[in-house]
Amino acid sequence: MRKWYCSPTCKGFLLILAHICAILSAVSFAWIGMTAGMRYMLPFEKAPSQYEQTAGFEEQMEEMSRHVLNQLSVKGRFETDGKYNPDKLIDVARYASGSVKQDGTNKTGIAYKLRDLERWSKSYTNAMEQEEKEDQFLNDYGTTVVVCLQNDGNYHYYYGDDFRNRMLSGELTFSSNGEYVSNEEKLNALTNENTNSIGFGQVLDQNGEILYTDCWNLGLGYEVIKEPYSLDGAQNLVELANTDSRWNGRLADAYHALTATLQTIGTDLASYREAPRGWEEGNTNYTYIYANYDTQQIYSNRQEYQDIKSVDEYKDAVKKLGAYVIVTPKLAGFESTFENPAERAQEWKSNVVEVQANITNDTNYVFMAAVDTTYPVPDEFENRQNIYEKIIPYVDTAVDVAWGGLISFFMILIWLTIISGRSWKSEGDTVVLAGFDKWKTEIAAITVGGLWTLAIYICTNWISNYVSAYEYYYEESNWSKESIVSVYAVLMVGIIALISCVFFFWAYLSLVRRIKAKTLWKNSILKGVCDTVKLGWTNRSSMFQTMILYVLFLIVELITWGNTPLLLIGIAVNIGVAIGLIRYVSARQKIKKGITEIAKGNVNYKIPLDGLKGESLEIAQTVNKLGEGLNKALEKSVQDERLKTDLITNVSHDIKTPLTSIINYVAILKRENFQDPKIRNYLDILETKAERLKTLTEDVVEASKVSSGNIKLELMTLNMVEMIYQVEAEYEEKFEARDLKVVFNMPDEPALIRVDGRRMWRVFANVFNNAAKYAMEGTRVYADLIIQPGTVKFVLKNVSDQQLNFSADELTERFIRGDVSRSTEGSGLGLSIAKNLTTLQGGTFDLYLDGDLFKVIISFPRVRKTETKKTAMKEKEKEI
Repeated sequence: MRKWYCSPTCKGFLLILAHICAILSAVSFAWIGMTAGMRYMLPFEKAPSQYEQTAGFEEQMEEMSRHVLNQLSVKGRFETDGKYNPDKLIDVARYASGSVKQDGTNKTGIAYKLRDLERWSKSYTNAMEQEEKEDQFLNDYGTTVVVCLQNDGNYHYYYGDDFRNRMLSGELTFSSNGEYVSNEEKLNALTNENTNSIGFGQVLDQNGEILYTDCWNLGLGYEVIKEPYSLDGAQNLVELANTDSRWNGRLADAYHALTATLQTIGTDLASYREAPRGWEEGNTNYTYIYANYDTQQIYSNRQEYQDIKSVDEYKDAVKKLGAYVIVTPKLAGFESTFENPAERAQEWKSNVVEVQANITNDTNYVFMAAVDTTYPVPDEFENRQNIYEKIIPYVDTAVDVAWGGLISFFMILIWLTIISGRSWKSEGDTVVLAGFDKWKTEIAAITVGGLWTLAIYICTNWISNYVSAYEYYYEESNWSKESIVSVYAVLMVGIIALISCVFFFWAYLSLVRRIKAKTLWKNSILKGVCDTVKLGWTNRSSMFQTMILYVLFLIVELITWGNTPLLLIGIAVNIGVAIGLIRYVSARQKIKKGITEIAKGNVNYKIPLDGLKGESLEIAQTVNKLGEGLNKALEKSVQDERLKTDLITNVSHDIKTPLTSIINYVAILKRENFQDPKIRNYLDILETKAERLKTLTEDVVEASKVSSGNIKLELMTLNMVEMIYQVEAEYEEKFEARDLKVVFNMPDEPALIRVDGRRMWRVFANVFNNAAKYAMEGTRVYADLIIQPGTVKFVLKNVSDQQLNFSADELTERFIRGDVSRSTEGSGLGLSIAKNLTTLQGGTFDLYLDGDLFKVIISFPRVRKTETKKTAMKEKEKEI
């Protein structure tokens, strides 16, 4: 019966089903996460009936609160006493580092007025966006700064124009140390190139004294900008660095902080002005209150919540809105309508409320946020609540589909792993490889990974472009009206799941087949590299010569490359290398053919030596000598075997003639009826020994014929079960004489094999006879016949009477018996003859010794009934 579960139809169906399960599971998980929240992906987590009870609602409220607190922190940057202050000093160094604590004081030394920074930021960012070339931007907005190193280790800075004027007026001069670079070239390099940081040597004053030990360009490119506005306490950054020890040697850091602030402060101001529009009173169901008891400040988007003294009353009002959260610096003061408030307290405090540290260092505060769950205002909360009511009936179903699809996918994966590489037509454990499985392992892996990446890239970009076009024409951002679920996102998840599943099964099933066939490492490039390195190490002398020649060839190539006069030499060398490679390949083919012919048995084949030189000639001569040696050894072996067989046959025949006479005369003497018991005993002994000698002679002749293959087999189809029972019946008396019990384990169905009946009888007779003679008395002999797919196996086990102090292979050698002392009858040839006869008939004969346990295993190919009928028909046709 063919294995239906390994059929192509079954495998194809399972693959299609696995892809469907993967897509359904991925899409369901994505849909649940975008609608109800990630928490409800667990199969045992029941989705709540109200949107206010979901993790999605809490996440939305938490995100809104985070925006509010961030806005409050931004307000602290730009406001004084709760109002926007354009004259407020902004500490640029702290602003650039990410700190939003701006109290209007100049603590780091670099501070500008807010209105100056706002104007400056607009012009600077516009110039950065509009200027196409860096050179043009540097010309319009940039400048240069020269750094001079003083004798005391401090630095003095000049703008490039100021340094040039001082040089031209003679106030400063370069020291001449025998250099070939002129002062004018040095000056141009210092003041015109804003990326040069090479030192230009000493600088002298008017009296020729060394004023600076070295000087160079600051080299910051577009970050060294012109300063149209003065900073607090200095005219510009150069003056600040020359007068303030905190920035002497750190002018580059000052420019970094300034440009970083100019790039971000405009965006922060725009966010500051626009942010409240999303949650001001009348536009949202969300309410927030932030009260600082230390500063007596309170912030809220509701006009009725503006009195710091009424915060406790506000708490009660907030709680009546429906969904709320109240957070204080101490976790014990956390209150909310969310699930597991004790677990959520730390997360709210860490992710949201600690933003208040950017507002003030005070820790005596309270933050309250609430959503009016009657939803009087049509905002995002109300929109999502309406949608959630529509989708909640499908959430539990989606969870079941998601987990059911995932479990089904892994079950199918296990099934495909088991049957991968198995064909429904093949017998046994043969692994069938696909064409892709024969690719090199690394190339296959790179191919699958590269194609998967390319497919994902193409599909995601195509869908993104299609969505953009759809939105452009139809002004739909989510492909779906009144939905919090993006059809684009769900579609993208499904396509990615499909593509990933296709490439996963392609790579995974190929990997499974390679592992089963044991070709994963054998067919890898890495193994080839390792084998090459090993071969090179084994043949170091040849490899060394080849590498020397290759290095010489590369040297010639490098010398002649691009050199017209030497081009002819390079061409000649390349032609010579090509001829040498052709001769080398030709020599390898000759040697390969010679080795192949000798391996096939044609030991008389000679490799033609014409055209071979050097190492190739030596190898060819060695192979020819090897063939000659094999031919001589084969002739001698055949001659020795023939002489041995002839000797055994002739001696056996010579012994047989007088032995027959002895047996006949003993029979005549026994008919004389001697009354003397001694004479009768002598005749019995003589008859026994003569019969034993006759058996030995016949076994020797039989063993000689079998080992040389000089017997004719008459094959027929036999039932192995019947033959075993018949042979055992012949030896039943011997088993009873030694109190041995034979335990059979035979199948009910016939075990058909195609063998020579007479020779097969001899095989089983020798095996049972061996057990009858050498098994321990009073024990059991087990005879099992096992039918396997395509094979019939007979197993005979017994416990030996004598100690088995030799190997199993020795028992199948000639003249070896179970008792080494040869004190019992037998020639010692029984198992050797049985093994050789089994092998000649196409079977296998194996012996196993485990302590005193003796086991024989005889296996033959099984013949099916249909094959038996076909064979019988062919034999009848031959007879006709």
